[in-house]
Amino acid sequence: MEILNQINMKTIRKYRILWILAFLLVSAGAHAQYDKMVIGDNNNQQIVIANIDGSNLDTIDLGGLSQSFYDADVDPIREKIYMAWYWGIYSMNYDGSDFTTLVSYPAGGYSCGIAVDAVNEHIYWGSTPEDRIYRADLDGTNQVPFLSGLGYVGDVDLDLVHGYLFYGQYIISATKGLYRIDLNGTNNTTIVSGCDAQYLGLDVKHGVIYFADGGACRKVNYDGTNNNLLFSFQPGGFFVDTANSLVYYSDMTADRVFRSDLFGADVQNLITTQLWSPHGPVLIQACFSILAQPANQHVNVSGAAQFVIQVSGTNISYQWQTDAGLGFQNITNAGQYSGATNDTLTVSNTTIANNNQLFRCIVTSLLCTDTSAVAILNVSPIGIDDNREQDPVTVYPNPAGNRIYVQVNARLIGSTFTIIDPMGKTVVTGKLTGETSIIEIGNLPPGAYLFSIGDNRKRTYPLIKN
Repeated sequence: MEILNQINMKTIRKYRILWILAFLLVSAGAHAQYDKMVIGDNNNQQIVIANIDGSNLDTIDLGGLSQSFYDADVDPIREKIYMAWYWGIYSMNYDGSDFTTLVSYPAGGYSCGIAVDAVNEHIYWGSTPEDRIYRADLDGTNQVPFLSGLGYVGDVDLDLVHGYLFYGQYIISATKGLYRIDLNGTNNTTIVSGCDAQYLGLDVKHGVIYFADGGACRKVNYDGTNNNLLFSFQPGGFFVDTANSLVYYSDMTADRVFRSDLFGADVQNLITTQLWSPHGPVLIQACFSILAQPANQHVNVSGAAQFVIQVSGTNISYQWQTDAGLGFQNITNAGQYSGATNDTLTVSNTTIANNNQLFRCIVTSLLCTDTSAVAILNVSPIGIDDNREQDPVTVYPNPAGNRIYVQVNARLIGSTFTIIDPMGKTVVTGKLTGETSIIEIGNLPPGAYLFSIGDNRKRTYPLIKN
């Protein structure tokens, strides 16, 4: 029995998400690939979504609710958007479904700022009526005052890499300014005093804060140095895309959304119509990536073939299709087929009629749909193919530490093997040198991988590295 096939794919996805999230935090977001922006269209009392170039502007359907936000943040693990507005704190899925009121007045009233700690499963927000910053669980329960005795709280933002919470205060001259405090509640530090600090955006990689100062856009270093004016208008928010060295702005003065480089140059208008007092934007990765395409399969008559697709992200839906000569049609779980709506399709009890049959997978996640590459099923009479019953493969241990052992029969000695990481990159390759081969994987980061044997008749299996 092939041990790798016993691994629960949910476990693999969990390892992949945790590994990618840890990698993103360490690299300060260097690998985030955003494809959508979410905007609070405040005076129109609606939430809109668009591509990050401003195209395909559309309204998120909240079932008839009139709803916008002053500030928003995301939980990329659970694909949730958290929002602060006049009446409270809210959450919804990326596509607007499961819209939920988490906190109402007074604790959630008139909040201009919210920040999400997706790793430790907390949200932080400012409550103007209570002059506080609160912390709670992601569902709004277990509320505790994180910081009290404040003035008007303009915004809050988190730097999880360095363990900071940043917050702004405005209107009240004795307290207005930009501040930083450690997440353990110590070392409350003034960064800039005397400014109306609102709508923060962090460049964690370079230690820079973008913020509104009344009718101006400014940037300043974490230590308060290099406090520079970027633009003279009233912003409604900032989002820093460090990977591409871009800052996204909403301009409440001109009702537009635009972006620039990290220094305010190379301005590109993205949305200049339809918005009225826009806030945000918040960028999300609503669309997934196909990390490993289904591979061609070669089996004997009466054998079983498996087509596997590996996709990044969560909330993924699968629909396998086949073309037996009349065009691609959806597959259902009946007869030869099982796993028609999973990431692994099994074709059992194959016959010569299945030879050269085509398969592909339609993948959907919330706002996005993609189609996999086409894979071919080759079926041969018994005795021609080195099928899995004749040539069993055993890989152990799994999950693995610094090495894995691969046991095959003599017919597979000399076959090529590859290990593919969660981004689809080949990280280890070589040839099987004997009936038992030792493969060193100690240099690989922990996470989910794909292990393949063969070239034209490739077999692919999931592998977890601890």
